[in-house]
Amino acid sequence: MKIKVPGGWIWNTYFLCYILFAGANLFFFFLPQSPVARYYHIALAFNTYFFGTYVLELTSRLLNALCILPLFLYIHRIRFLTPSFWAWFFVLRLAFDLTGHNYEMNLVKSVWHDDSALGVRVILTYVFLSLPSYLALWEYAFGNIFDKKDIANSR
Repeated sequence: MKIKVPGGWIWNTYFLCYILFAGANLFFFFLPQSPVARYYHIALAFNTYFFGTYVLELTSRLLNALCILPLFLYIHRIRFLTPSFWAWFFVLRLAFDLTGHNYEMNLVKSVWHDDSALGVRVILTYVFLSLPSYLALWEYAFGNIFDKKDIANSR
């Protein structure tokens, strides 16, 4: 039995946009000519302390890219692994997103000092692109999106 997803086309459109967003973020992290890669290359050359921030950034981008899976599972109402696994995944993703964006924070600060309206737009764009994935992951991990009939049908 196919479960009807409320606003399914909206979620599917967001899913495609999120794949592009997360994929581009991960791709540009490793692209040697990208500003992010240059930022960390130069920062590590001056101070090895930045290796920790580099690892935080890398982990954050990997978790955001891995979030494609629970977003897909949420959209299609497929239960995979346990809710406690996804709850810990949510907590780790949130923790690394709050600590692992050194380059972006410095970029936003620079833009903010130059043009505060542009700084607000940059922040709102990032929030707009990532908030639905957080909401879906929250609902997938902590919500009760599956009733007993759906779980019985998935076995």
